[in-house]
Amino acid sequence: MARERALILVVDDDEQARNMLRAAFTSAGYAVETAHDGESGLAAIRDRSPDLVLLDMVMPGLNGWGVIRRLPENPPPIVAISGEYLAPAALGLASSLVRAYVVKPFSLRSLLATCERVLGPKEQPTASWTERRQEARQALSLAATLVSADRRPLAVGQTVDLSLHGVRLRLGMDLAPGQMVRLTLDLPGEPLPIYVLGTARWSKGGHAGIELSELSPTAIRKLEQIAARASGSSATEA
Repeated sequence: MARERALILVVDDDEQARNMLRAAFTSAGYAVETAHDGESGLAAIRDRSPDLVLLDMVMPGLNGWGVIRRLPENPPPIVAISGEYLAPAALGLASSLVRAYVVKPFSLRSLLATCERVLGPKEQPTASWTERRQEARQALSLAATLVSADRRPLAVGQTVDLSLHGVRLRLGMDLAPGQMVRLTLDLPGEPLPIYVLGTARWSKGGHAGIELSELSPTAIRKLEQIAARASGSSATEA
């Protein structure tokens, strides 16, 4: 089954670097997993088959070169990260596996651009948004807050309608198509909002259509309950 978002595996023994790269690539719309050393990185490559690996070349124990030597058949492309530059000829057998070599310190923008070049054009998923167009939507006005990766509020709006596949918002600001979106939704009768992730599919005049993804079982249950109550209210009024 094809992934909706490319999966990037970050292999680095530096926790701060792992967290920084996870936040940057998640914000750019990628799925991200991390590994803290070469052995766990190899295990994740075998188990998760990532689309790309960001590999720190200098780590205690099994370093990046050791990981490359032990890669399974049909390995993912590697973007090597190191504190010193090596000419392509010096990479030896690794040159066919290492698609790019990034020298520290680097800018996150240039690293993102490098990884996008290695991965190639993104395929925009359409199946779930097509389902969204076909399914019944509940016209519900709920307080919705656009939040950052660390859940700081960025903008406040209202839902126009929602379903388990998507939500339409009056947000007062436009979003870029394909932009990853984090929202909190205030549900009636609930003491705490629910947190959902999604992708902006369209945006115009302060309105936006968001395709929801990665809903927790709790969020799904609560949205289903809200939808059922709204349907019951509509039937009673009719």
